[in-house]
Amino acid sequence: MKRFVETNGSIQYSVIKSKPQHWRLAYWVDATCEVKDCDAAGLYGGLVFDHCHAHGWIRAVVCPRHNMRLGVIDALVREDGMDFSQTRYGPILTNCPDCSTTVAASRHT
Repeated sequence: MKRFVETNGSIQYSVIKSKPQHWRLAYWVDATCEVKDCDAAGLYGGLVFDHCHAHGWIRAVVCPRHNMRLGVIDALVREDGMDFSQTRYGPILTNCPDCSTTVAASRHT
């Protein structure tokens, strides 16, 4: 299954929130958490749109458990400069076009 960003491109979270409920629900058909090896399988009550709080871009569709973890990791990256690129969260964190540009630039300095 293709990931949300691969299928839909970069979309701001505010655009998704303004979509009718039936559009948002239609996406969930056959959707699973995009975090590698997630075993939640619906245990946490559906899926949510994870998004970058600094720039507003949707990064992935994830289970609520991983959405909370990504929020904490996102703060650690922004505040402390920690590098999670080699973890299973790395591919999702770099789905923000603005953050991935910043990360790429900082690695070349």
